[in-house]
Amino acid sequence: MKLRVILTLALFLTGPLAAQTSKPGARPELLPGVRPDGSVLLPNQWSLRPVGRQIPVGDFPVQIALHPGGQYAGVLHAGYGQHEVVVLDIRSASIVSRVSVPEAFYGIAFSPDGSRLFCSGAGDELVHSFSFSGGYLADHRELRVRAETERGVPSGLAVAPDGMTLWLANLWGHRVTR
Repeated sequence: MKLRVILTLALFLTGPLAAQTSKPGARPELLPGVRPDGSVLLPNQWSLRPVGRQIPVGDFPVQIALHPGGQYAGVLHAGYGQHEVVVLDIRSASIVSRVSVPEAFYGIAFSPDGSRLFCSGAGDELVHSFSFSGGYLADHRELRVRAETERGVPSGLAVAPDGMTLWLANLWGHRVTR
């Protein structure tokens, strides 16, 4: 009996709301996403109107690193989907390669000579290192920064001009790691 009363009450209360949103001539509900004019409607109902040519690369690009030669860019993704590094050919505006990583955060950098690419391993407390040639990543190595129980979360990355030292800004602990 109680369930019947609750269901009747729920239908009674939601009925007027449903009728209000389905009135003829009512403004349609606008959901976030790409609009026909190329703009992007955000969840807060603001719009972004990107300039230039767009290359869809993933659900949450957090940082871009330009290769020293200028032809390629590495894009780091750390969103809801698979965390990954996507390599773009800037001249052809196309994706050349992509490599998944178990976890990433914010931080990607090329070595000064462009032969290696490094990215944050986030809460795994490591840095992913790849050899780089012609837009392709290979020879994946994990550089352990600290024990996983000692939290720092490597974030911003910078490679010294000699290519021999990697500097990490850590999200936690107010420190820089060499």
